[in-house]
Amino acid sequence: MINNRNFWGNGKINTGSIIIGAVVMIVAFVLLLSLAQLTYKLLTFIAVPLLIATAIIDHKVILGYVNWIVSIGKRNIILGVVTAVLSLVLYPLTISILFGRAFLTWRFKKAMEEREEEIMSQQPQLGEYIDYEEMPKPRQRIKEKRVENNNEYDQFFDE
Repeated sequence: MINNRNFWGNGKINTGSIIIGAVVMIVAFVLLLSLAQLTYKLLTFIAVPLLIATAIIDHKVILGYVNWIVSIGKRNIILGVVTAVLSLVLYPLTISILFGRAFLTWRFKKAMEEREEEIMSQQPQLGEYIDYEEMPKPRQRIKEKRVENNNEYDQFFDE
């Protein structure tokens, strides 16, 4: 049986630890909020260049996002308006997400092209000689297996 009084310090509450813990938690929360605010200000500052870079890298990402908002608006007008307004209010986040998607799509396509070139360079080209290995015919392999077994029953099926 576990004695709960020992766990809690013999039934006494240490108010100093509670106060220190609360202060540390509040300070950490304030630091996280100020870090988020700084990040948002930085994204606000670089949002326009990121939008231009997104349009240069892959303009279809921007068009796809706008079409997505329009499709939401067609299904539910209120949700479409709310989504559009939030996208405009939080434009630094929206533009940075669109830039990330365009950049990752571009890198993926580039990696796939490099992989295809690598595969094509390894494959033999038309008119190029290739090495080959002569494989035994299927019946030869069956006969070799039957000879190895030396079973009287298998002799009935020999040709």
